[in-house]
Amino acid sequence: MCEFCNRTCENTKRWGCLVYRQLRLFGLCCSTFLVIASTQVCPVKFVYGKLEVHKKAVTITYIIGEVLVMVSRELKETVLEAVDNQLNGNDPKCTTGTFGHSEKTMAELIDRIKCDPDRIFPEEELAEIIARKEEAIPLLMAFLEEVRDNAEQFSNNFDYLGHIYAVLLLAQFRVKEAYPIVLELFSLPNGLTDKLFGDAMTDYAGRIMASICGNDVTSIKQLVEDEEVDKYIKVEALTALAILTLNGELERQELMAYYKELLPTIDNPTILTLLINLCTDIYPGEVYDEIKEAYKNDKVDSFLIGMGSVDQAMVEGQSMVLYRAERDRNLQKIDDTIGEMRNWAYFENEEDSAEENYFEQLTNNNLNFVHQPKVTPIVNEPKIGRNDPCPCGSGKKYKKCCGK
Repeated sequence: MCEFCNRTCENTKRWGCLVYRQLRLFGLCCSTFLVIASTQVCPVKFVYGKLEVHKKAVTITYIIGEVLVMVSRELKETVLEAVDNQLNGNDPKCTTGTFGHSEKTMAELIDRIKCDPDRIFPEEELAEIIARKEEAIPLLMAFLEEVRDNAEQFSNNFDYLGHIYAVLLLAQFRVKEAYPIVLELFSLPNGLTDKLFGDAMTDYAGRIMASICGNDVTSIKQLVEDEEVDKYIKVEALTALAILTLNGELERQELMAYYKELLPTIDNPTILTLLINLCTDIYPGEVYDEIKEAYKNDKVDSFLIGMGSVDQAMVEGQSMVLYRAERDRNLQKIDDTIGEMRNWAYFENEEDSAEENYFEQLTNNNLNFVHQPKVTPIVNEPKIGRNDPCPCGSGKKYKKCCGK
């Protein structure tokens, strides 16, 4: 009897190929993980980011590496046999239909992620696409070209997310060939870029460019200096340069010299404010005088970031500020498309809905509950992050609401 699917088949003892499938979904293979286990072999189920045991107490964890290390010789032999089964096509029947077993073509998988009016996050399809990335890349590229050539048509469908998945996946795969197409999409006229990408434009554009530009900083600077480009794309281009610097691909001296040259020339208060915010995030020492002058001339939106935040970064020192910046997800390349998108408010979340229903019912059952007034302590207002909601309560990002 197979403990995973509670069915009997002649190959039940070879459940190990299920482990192999799950590892492959995460982009790993049996030669690149560390297993710490008891001598009791048992099935496992896939949980995003890790492997958990199914029914029996065995801990299984993975690391990137070259050596297969296992406490259990029996487990090692079983998994190696499973790999052999996988390569020879001898999959146990009990794995058919389980998560990780897909008979869909790549075209079908990509069609599934393009548009879903039901707003259900396609995690399994994305995982399969990532596992089969070499097969997926040409189709993703062709689709992105189609979106570029028919941008207005695609921008009119709010439920169409295929192009967002495509640019994130290609960024995760580090496909440099996608860079020119992405630049064209980010440079579309008449607000088309904003209509196509919405908040994803300000959440990911800089990180995407840094992931696939191949150190081509010239084209990024051209975006910054192009008067026709959306102001938020300009800021994201500046962010891409900062990400390259944090990754050691662009000298800090070159980056800060460019920022120093730009700061006095920027007339748009949104771009100037967000650039100062960015400089503060990566330590503003080299451009402190230019920033101070901008505040003196009342050119900065102090509601988004005050001079006090800049001074605080100076007090903390470069090492501390950079330590924090290197761990800031907003200043990192794209490495996890699923993790980036799975919690989007766009997608229906059954657990969240159940929780909301529970609290709604609880509220309705306690209409007579009297809230006692409480004293609100006086606290220092933190600076508003680049992608934080607008304090006015509109639900939009500050940059696209009161920060315009």
